[in-house]
Amino acid sequence: MRRIGVLASLSLLMFAGSAKAQQPGPPGQQDRSNSQFTLNRNTAGVAEAEEARGRARGGDCAGALTLFDAAVKAGSKDPLVLRDRGICHDRLGNVFPAVEDYRAYLASTPAAPDREQIQQRIDQLQPQTTSDQPIVNDAKPKTLAGESSVSVYESSRSSSQRKGSRCGPQSGETSIETCVEQERLDDRADRSPIRYGRGFVIAPFVTFPRFTFLGKRHSGTGWAAGAHFRYSFGRVTSAFLEVGWAGIGRFRFGEGRHSTYATRHSGPTALLGIELRAGGQRNDNQFFARGGLGYERYVDSDSRAYLNMGTARFAMGYRHVFGESLGLELGVDGGPALGVTEGGDAKFGGIVATSFAFAFGL
Repeated sequence: MRRIGVLASLSLLMFAGSAKAQQPGPPGQQDRSNSQFTLNRNTAGVAEAEEARGRARGGDCAGALTLFDAAVKAGSKDPLVLRDRGICHDRLGNVFPAVEDYRAYLASTPAAPDREQIQQRIDQLQPQTTSDQPIVNDAKPKTLAGESSVSVYESSRSSSQRKGSRCGPQSGETSIETCVEQERLDDRADRSPIRYGRGFVIAPFVTFPRFTFLGKRHSGTGWAAGAHFRYSFGRVTSAFLEVGWAGIGRFRFGEGRHSTYATRHSGPTALLGIELRAGGQRNDNQFFARGGLGYERYVDSDSRAYLNMGTARFAMGYRHVFGESLGLELGVDGGPALGVTEGGDAKFGGIVATSFAFAFGL
């Protein structure tokens, strides 16, 4: 009986100790499990990161960097923090830290949806990290987390092409919405063959008045109409072919108020040449100069005698571009001319004219 009592007492003591160990401790002294640790990792630095992005969207990238640093130090595991901090460094021209953050972002997010764009930007910045030349950003990133509707990078252009743009290293001067709108207009200018881009342009034109000086018989006030077919090689240079129909002089049919007028000499014209243009921001307003060699053939409407004429024509003028692909042109055109009549007589002279045209980019 004594042994049974001793065993029972030991059993009661063990049961009481086990129950006490399983009771929850006071607040603040609970066991911190692995799940609690994981939760802290996922939420660390969120407040700092969101405040940093807010500042960056408002144009204060310099102030945002301090908050991004604080988010990283707090243990943030969000890879977008690295990407967005890199974007702010990039905007401010801090090439080395920008490249480091971009690389860390790609290393932590192998399947990032913007991986190709980030890698392209790294490739653009990499030569600057090993060069003694001054660092010049030729592309400015502009998307932070939460702005997925905007592309990460604007296309690369020279600093001269960016003249007047408010986006870039001084992005603190404007809001992100204004910056995005500026970049949209820049991208549109890149695509337009009338502005910066490559491509074809058709420009129907009318030339009036057109003064031709080529001896007594083939001189007078006339006109021309036709179209330019151009190919733009970029911002400055285009090759063009002009095809049209021109007339010189008039004569009278009938008498009094029933009389009518018709062109005395008319025929086809052609001109092949090069155009150079220069404009302001996005080439909205351009001054152009072009020149080339041409051929014109005139037939007398009465005698049917013909005249062949070679020309070296030059033009200069002004072009205003509306939207992406429409331009209005005003110009002065002229140059020396050599005409050869049906009988073989050679005549020297020239042409002076004003022209109007609408240009359509394709």
